[in-house]
Amino acid sequence: MGLDRVRITSTGYSGATGYTNLYFTSATTANLNAVRALFDAVKGFLPTVVRFTFPAAGDTIDETDGHLLGGWSGVAPADVVGTASGNYAAPAGFMLQWKTSGVIDGHRPIAKTFFVPMASLAMGPTGGVSAACVTAANAAITTFLGSSAGFSLWHRPIAAKAGPPPVAARPGGSFPITSGQCSTKTVVLRSRRD
Repeated sequence: MGLDRVRITSTGYSGATGYTNLYFTSATTANLNAVRALFDAVKGFLPTVVRFTFPAAGDTIDETDGHLLGGWSGVAPADVVGTASGNYAAPAGFMLQWKTSGVIDGHRPIAKTFFVPMASLAMGPTGGVSAACVTAANAAITTFLGSSAGFSLWHRPIAAKAGPPPVAARPGGSFPITSGQCSTKTVVLRSRRD
């Protein structure tokens, strides 16, 4: 089965460009608008330097092996720009966790969407994510899940160590996302650019 990958880019901050990959059974214009609404709902907790750009086209991948099958196209929604002025923690942010009812290797896989950097007002008094940010993000998740269709978690395949020819030790798969929540813990993203 094919999955449409929606790759959102974020720019304007140290360490950018950032990429957020979301997967749908079909990346319709309605789904793109739902994604934009999700990001727009939390822009008040993101610094003014952060800009999210949404695609008008992208790749369709084979969920079992990750190979490219083709592409999709739609109408790109308008960019979302953070609106929080003042200080922000460059590598710190908050995270949305997406859950499914599927099981792989005895575990329920969890997808994650990171919003980094976050503005100082998104941080609570003890260093966690503020209650206001968690409440806004959770409300946005509920709206997003109710207005999008086919939002999925893609679990990558695991390659076998022996070959040739290369054979997957476990093929990839996808599961519909059934719920989500904003974590109360602050996350820190690191990369090779650090």
